[in-house]
Amino acid sequence: MTIAIAAITNPDDVIVCASDRMISYGDAYPADDNAIVKAIQLSDQWTAAWSSNNIAYILPIVEEVRRWLDAKIEWKGAEAATEFAAVYSELLHKEFVAEHLSRFN
Repeated sequence: MTIAIAAITNPDDVIVCASDRMISYGDAYPADDNAIVKAIQLSDQWTAAWSSNNIAYILPIVEEVRRWLDAKIEWKGAEAATEFAAVYSELLHKEFVAEHLSRFN
């Protein structure tokens, strides 16, 4: 289980996020308390945190989101979330097509 907590401060509207650093993989990889950082810097303004059974998708998503965020100096929360969701959806769609549909041309 991954724990991530986010809060918006009042009155400054600063988002504060904290997560654990534990990783495990069932019986194959025992839990380790200080094994991984689950948050990664996207820009000067934004950081992302994740939880996944397949981390192979994380870095391609992060790299593409960084390219999007570099195009503009300041992003509002809703804009950044929309861009992140679009990149996430597009990359997972491409992976699905490559894995399941490419054999049908």
